[in-house]
Formats: sequence, structure tokens, C-alpha cells
Amino acid sequence: MTNLGGLLGFKSFIDAQGLLDGVSSSRDGSRYSLRDVAENLIALRVAGIERLSHADDLAEDPLLDALLGERPTASTLFRRMASDGFALSRAFATVSDRSAQVVMAEHRGRHVIALDGTSLTVFGNQELATRGYNLERRGAKGYQPLIAASVTSRMVLGGVMRPGNASAAADADGLINDLALRLGSNVELLADAGFYGDRLLSQCEELGWTYVVAAAGRATLVRLAQEAAYSRVSEHVEIGEFIHQTRSMEGEVSVPRRYIVVRRSRERRDPHQRTLVDVTPREYFFYVTNLTSSASDVWRRYNRRSEIELVIRDLKESFALGCLPSSSFDANAAHLQLCLAAYNSLRLYAIRVLERDLARSWGQRLRATLIRLAARVVRGGRRILAAFAIATPLRRIVTPAFHRAARFAPA
Repeated sequence: MTNLGGLLGFKSFIDAQGLLDGVSSSRDGSRYSLRDVAENLIALRVAGIERLSHADDLAEDPLLDALLGERPTASTLFRRMASDGFALSRAFATVSDRSAQVVMAEHRGRHVIALDGTSLTVFGNQELATRGYNLERRGAKGYQPLIAASVTSRMVLGGVMRPGNASAAADADGLINDLALRLGSNVELLADAGFYGDRLLSQCEELGWTYVVAAAGRATLVRLAQEAAYSRVSEHVEIGEFIHQTRSMEGEVSVPRRYIVVRRSRERRDPHQRTLVDVTPREYFFYVTNLTSSASDVWRRYNRRSEIELVIRDLKESFALGCLPSSSFDANAAHLQLCLAAYNSLRLYAIRVLERDLARSWGQRLRATLIRLAARVVRGGRRILAAFAIATPLRRIVTPAFHRAARFAPA
């Protein structure tokens, strides 16, 4: 018996899609090839194993034994992550990119991409883990991975592990160039104020991308906002716009760009407290864009950026992004790519076998629906079969999904 019966369909699917094709199968004196290690790590992460040290808990799982053959122990996985971190990063990135490319190739229209970073806190002496911006635990050491995701499909399009003291926009130019090679110029970029700067905006303009990037509310922008004309969107929200050129520390002046300003009326903390001048307190939010649509449409487009916050939360909660396995930076960078590979491959599998609404579910529900299913492993000739015992409410979802997954099974 196994409680991971859904891995049978998942393994058949990633083999049929060729997600690991090209990853070295040569052992070079090792007991396990790079492909063996990568395949085992992805299967464990999709199954919900958060830490490498828990890999031995599934050492006697009959389905994993049948699918993967002889499997490396937890200590072997630790050792290979530390010694082959860079090679494993490339292997996981290959799986992640191929999964995303399948979905993005089917998308019609402009690709809407969001950029964001997050904090991964560490409590030891991990390599390149430094103190920096860390909203979860102020003053703690950690890393600052940068992640790009599609707003429409929720697929992760790339990720870069960075030291904890990296600025928000560090390495963003390299990631954007990589995305441009894969997606072309039909892209709209959404980013928060940490990425605001002439360098990133100019890069997007050179690539032919459109963008909506939040701008820091500096005194100059506030002054221009006070002089702008506004149209009311709701009782407490007004929207205006103006043209502005920024000036760098070296005195260089940027090209004129369009700024959208959202002015919100803020309620007083104590409405009974009188003030010397009766002025309604206001907040200003700024967005720079090269879109030509209305100001309210630009604001609504930017609000879609919140999808990447949900993607990052899912990576942490469902795929253990914060459970760093090693003191080696290369191993921890490989861990980031492993999480992205498991996330994208499971989401691609869900898109192929589930109904549209269910396929947009987050990791824990996808795992409960497609992977963590009780089954008895049997063999039919050379094929591996599984007999499932599925509760009636779930059967209406899982049975059609298995029929679709059967198309990917080897003959």
C-alpha cells in the first residue's frame, strides 16, 4: 500500500513531456546519475517531503520503488546537493523552463509578467547569507531570491538566488534579458517600487515591452501630484496623471515618462479630535508606465501584480522554499530551482488533467487531489498498475483526471 498513488500518473506525464530529457544519465563513477538525483528530488518535493532528512521516511514505499528503482538515501541527497549544486540547478531550471514554455506557448495575447523578491531567513552560518531587508524577522541573516511569474497562468518563469543584502532590483536585468529571449517583445511587466529606476525602465523600452512599475513617492512627485487634475473613481479614490523626467545623481536626465497618481482620502484616527486646519489627510501612490490606456485601466492592470505574492506564498507553504538544506550557496540555489521545478511541473500536470477552475488551485489542494491518494501497487506484465480506493466526493474529480492522465502512460 502507498499513500502517494497519484505519483504514478505524474511520473508518466513528466516522462511523456520529456521534461528531464538532456539531463545527464552518466554515472561517472557515482552510484546515481545526475538525472537519478534530480528525478528523486522532484518526486519527493511534489509528494510533499519538505526536508531532505525526511527522504528516508519513504524508503520502503512500494510505488516509489517501482517507479524510481534503487533510490538514494537522505545522506546521499545531501552530499550530491552540496557537491553538484550548480549542475542540479541547471537540471531543475530545465524542468521548470520546459513546463512554463508549454503553457506560455498556448497563451494568446500579451504575456503579463510580475517581478518580486522575498526573504528566506537562516539561523546558521550559510554561505553568502547576510543581513538585509527582512520583513519577517528584522535583523536576521538570510537570502533574497528574485522570482518572475506569469500573472495569467501562475507559472514561474525564472528565479535567481541572491545574498541577503541584495537590493530589490539586483540581477533583474539578467532575468529580464533571459525572459526576452524566450517570450519576445509581446510582454507587459509589473513590478513594485523596489524595481523603480531609469535602468530597468530603459531596458524594457529597448526590448519593446510595456510596463507598469510603482514609483517611490519622493517630494518631487508629491509636488507634481498636488498640481495634477483628478477624476474620481470612488468615494475615497481619485486618479490623475502627469509627465515627468527624473534626474540621476550624476545629473543625467531621463526621457519624459507618464506617471499615474492615485490619491486616497484617509480617515482620521480619532474623528472627534479637532485640528487647527480642517484638511482631509491624503495618501499618494505613483505608477510609471508606457501604456497609452486610461489612468484607471493602468491602475487596475498594476493591481494584478498581487498574483506573484500568492505564488511566492505557495512556494513557501506547499513546496518548502524556506527549508534551506545546506550551508553551501550553490546547494541552496539548487534548492530554489528544485522548488520552482516541482511547482511548475505539478501545475502543468494539473492543467492537463483537471478542469480549468481546479487547475488554478494552489499546491496543497493539487497535491491532495492528484498525488496523495491511497493505492495498492500491482504489476501487470511489464507495466506498473495501482488500484485506488477513492472516497465518493473526490471520485468525481479524480476519475476524469485519471482518464486524461492515461493518455500519457507508456504503451
